[in-house]
Amino acid sequence: MSNLISPRLPGGFYELLPQDQKVFDVMVSKISQVYSSFGYEHIETSALELTEVIAAKGGEGADKEMYSFTKGTTDLSLHYDLTVPLARYVSQNETQLTFPFKRYQIQKVWRAEKPQKGRYREFYQCDIDVIGKPSVRMDAEVVAVTIKALNSIGLSPVTVRIANRKILQEVLAGIGVTENFSHIVRCIDKLEKVGSKVVSEMLAAQNLTSRQVESILAFATIQGTYAQVVSQLSDYTISEETMNELQKLSLYLTEYGISDQITFDFSIARGLDYYTGFVFETKVVGMEDVGSIASGGRYDDLCGNYSKSSYAGVGFSIGLSRLFSVVSEHISQAILSGDLRMIVIPLKDEYYQHALGVADNLREKVASVEVLYEAKSMRDQLSYANAKEATHVIIIGDDEVQQNKVTVKDMKTGEQKMLSVEDLMRDFSVL
Repeated sequence: MSNLISPRLPGGFYELLPQDQKVFDVMVSKISQVYSSFGYEHIETSALELTEVIAAKGGEGADKEMYSFTKGTTDLSLHYDLTVPLARYVSQNETQLTFPFKRYQIQKVWRAEKPQKGRYREFYQCDIDVIGKPSVRMDAEVVAVTIKALNSIGLSPVTVRIANRKILQEVLAGIGVTENFSHIVRCIDKLEKVGSKVVSEMLAAQNLTSRQVESILAFATIQGTYAQVVSQLSDYTISEETMNELQKLSLYLTEYGISDQITFDFSIARGLDYYTGFVFETKVVGMEDVGSIASGGRYDDLCGNYSKSSYAGVGFSIGLSRLFSVVSEHISQAILSGDLRMIVIPLKDEYYQHALGVADNLREKVASVEVLYEAKSMRDQLSYANAKEATHVIIIGDDEVQQNKVTVKDMKTGEQKMLSVEDLMRDFSVL
């Protein structure tokens, strides 16, 4: 048997065991319910895109992150995010969509980058986007919806940090920096990871003067509430229109009742070129070492690569795979704690059909009901129930069949009680 091949995955790819997959699926379901409740429609786009199309937007380095290949004479790439495919999708189907177009999308994406803890080459992203006529209310809504989605899986409170690319661009213009905007954005975006000294050297390499570098670094330290950052921004040349946008966003977020979860922070830059206005990053309070778990922003001219029509867009993306990898235990406790998971145990083979009928009735109200295939020892069956993390087992033996009842055992407390199926179905609080 020396010719056996070792079963393994490529680096940066992963799979979940059934219990983890169950938690992941519930997480996706809860987030989807929040998105749908705000009127967002679910779509999927092709995993494969024409390389020419997907590379049209994304910025320097995006092509290096793409998994690309040639089939015949066609250059193809796996999508590296869900925003660029959305722009293509909207442009291709614009006559059949209703605007503002509000969509959510939960799919795998692929990036050929170095794997790290919680960062994979194949992973799930969970995006919401609104495309239509520009409105700061759209920005406020995606922030509010994302906070609610994260809260739904037990992540609360969270802090959304917000900056604005327009403000950065006007600040740079005010100190005489009118070129290499994308490079400067990427430098600022690395500030939290590598520190001000390294970023200072990176900025200096863009042919900036020491005074310009100091001004940029000083600007990137501005953070706080709306009132606090407005006071600090008064030292810079920023247009009234752009400051009005900032004021509106602060007001609208207050209307949603989430202003206490917002920090304006101008070290947030976001590296992708398609962002043109507000940009967002999110951390869980008390778990800041995990880093950003959701990010996004406005991209007013993204569809311009594919359509003559002008569409504004704003979106927010949750990195589901990374989020799950670092907070799965916390999420598991939060989102599965209220679910009933039952295993029906017929003590004799002749009770199997009866057990199937009981299970069918329970499935109307219980998240998961399983019937064991064979009558084994009670010890073995309870061991199996524990391994499957069942909350209760339903035992059907001679006494239960004679009295037309079932015995319900609480797997956490060990308490048992005999009930009719009708009473059990009528009120699960009796458990």
